[in-house]
Amino acid sequence: MILWMLACEPSFKNGLDIQDSGSIVQDNNEETDTGNTQDTTDTQDTGDTQDTTDTQDTSDTQDTSDTQDTSDSGSTQSDFRMSGPYSISTSTGTDNSGSCALPYSLYTPAGVNNPQLIILAHGFMRTASNMMGWAEHFATWGFQVAVPSLCHSNILDTNHAENGSDMAALAASLGGSAILAGQSAGGLSSIIGAAGSSDVIGVLGLDATDGGFNDNSSYASSLTVPVVGLAGEPSSCNSNNNGVSLYQTAPNSITIRVTEADHCDFESPTDGLCTSFCDGTNSQFSNAEIQQSILGLTTAALMWISTQNSDATDWLMPGGSMYDSMIASGQIQGL
Repeated sequence: MILWMLACEPSFKNGLDIQDSGSIVQDNNEETDTGNTQDTTDTQDTGDTQDTTDTQDTSDTQDTSDTQDTSDSGSTQSDFRMSGPYSISTSTGTDNSGSCALPYSLYTPAGVNNPQLIILAHGFMRTASNMMGWAEHFATWGFQVAVPSLCHSNILDTNHAENGSDMAALAASLGGSAILAGQSAGGLSSIIGAAGSSDVIGVLGLDATDGGFNDNSSYASSLTVPVVGLAGEPSSCNSNNNGVSLYQTAPNSITIRVTEADHCDFESPTDGLCTSFCDGTNSQFSNAEIQQSILGLTTAALMWISTQNSDATDWLMPGGSMYDSMIASGQIQGL
């Protein structure tokens, strides 16, 4: 039953309630601290609880410009595996414009005007804390990332379509134009949410699963926005890669397998519940190497979707030096 739960994870109004919770800077070379990310009661700045309009408060953020050292990469192009040049601030809020009171954490880069918004969703029976590492990393590259705690993602209340609608509603509340992204069933909800919203500009899937009992291919086939799907090795925990067909059904899509990646590698950080049942076997690459590949590919995907960045194309397309190098070394496979 636990394996099943892990595998089968699948006109808005403004209703925001935002609380400032200070700042955080992510050093991607160190283990992520997830101690209190999800505790929305003790991370709020009670000295400024009345200010619900300024989610861009970065006055106390630290300088992380030295995290962008890529001198050992052997390339003058952007190394998206490294932390980006921006320091970040965090805040929390609740969006009431969807099917529920949706709590979320917001990661905002300092000094970026109108940063591209990403709504980043966790998988079935997982939590927003399992996406915190990705959110922090993406924010250092200039994205504003909202990580919701999905309301319909547990054994008593499972509704991937409602989760997708809630993601799109949150995007509308935070400014509209957004990339929807998610791991496992969160990836499925991202596709469904994008299909029902004209504000979504792209989709990123992290080992998405096609859960539930509905035929979700019609959502994917109706998409007109770019879709980038990353997949791990087939296993019971990702429903034997049944989400890959969703990526490939989308008309404008790129699908890449990360060699030896298991379902847990697409969380950051993961935890013992996932690794107890879904940890894969590695003979070529370490978990750290696999996560570095995922970091680079996901960040490049977001850059490509939002700006058509030429360095991002280098990671995602045949003929790009990073893509071809990773293919040659066996780190990735085109699907």
